[in-house]
Amino acid sequence: ILHANKAELDLLGYPAEQYVGRHIAEFYPDRDAIEDILTRLASGEKIERYPARLRTSDGSIKHVELTSSGNFRNGKLINTRCFTVDVSDLQRARTELMRHDNTHRQILDSLPVAIYTTDQHGTITYFNRAAAELAGREPEVGKDKWCVTFKLFTPDGKELPHDECPMAIALKENRPVRNQEAIAQRPDGSFFPFLPFPTPIRDEDGNLIGAVNMLLDLTDRQRAEEARFHLSAIVDSSFDAIVSKDLNTTIKSWNHGAERLFGYTAEEAIGKSVTMLIPADHQDEEPRILERIRRGERVETYETIRQRKDGSLVPVSLTVSPVRDA
Repeated sequence: ILHANKAELDLLGYPAEQYVGRHIAEFYPDRDAIEDILTRLASGEKIERYPARLRTSDGSIKHVELTSSGNFRNGKLINTRCFTVDVSDLQRARTELMRHDNTHRQILDSLPVAIYTTDQHGTITYFNRAAAELAGREPEVGKDKWCVTFKLFTPDGKELPHDECPMAIALKENRPVRNQEAIAQRPDGSFFPFLPFPTPIRDEDGNLIGAVNMLLDLTDRQRAEEARFHLSAIVDSSFDAIVSKDLNTTIKSWNHGAERLFGYTAEEAIGKSVTMLIPADHQDEEPRILERIRRGERVETYETIRQRKDGSLVPVSLTVSPVRDA
């Protein structure tokens, strides 16, 4: 070191006599960094904003950025000039941001729901494990665009280009997109329905910098709906009269078998009290049946009399079972 100005000395806390005259490498805790700098300067390269660490007089470390160039004579490096900028505060802020970012990533990775992010151009920047498992593939960060899925389709089976998917719309129109279901195909050929929740991400000035998307798998819901439709079809096609009621005796459902047996249409029966089917001299049966149902009991092959719409009586065998919610 041939010379150091006051700013350099103040930065590192050395008096001139303890700094000038010593080899510059003594102040670099990272030996490979100073060797790289000197090698590049000796080759004639100019160093600009090179990140490095310098050791201060009290042993602490300063994060700096160096801009340096060499002075040559007859093709030989004679000396260098170096400008040092203290970026310790910036580095601390970066470290803190990285710590927070790492924490957020760990949280997202632990969630069982599929989540991924993109930059403002739609290029995928992050995806969690649940997203890869749902999509059946590992998206390529920095390359794949718009969606983590292999292929997309609308609910009616039409192919949906990735650049027209809900995430693409959210970014192109800078707005959240809701209630747009889609169907995705995995590379293995399997399909799954899902509901996306793409939402733009903006900086403190309101500028669009990316988007985050959560994919809600609707497979279980679809299976439940299919099972419900299947059960409903069985009930509707049954020759037996099948009627559901609540604990207040109000009729909630009425199949074709009930229409044939009692003469009431579903529109006429639903919402009315089931007691309209019970003759006057049998009205005491319903409270007893309801009491057993409230206890969770099943009433099997209970033979009794019921009344049709036209007033005629019909002998029936009842089976009454409790229905429980989820």
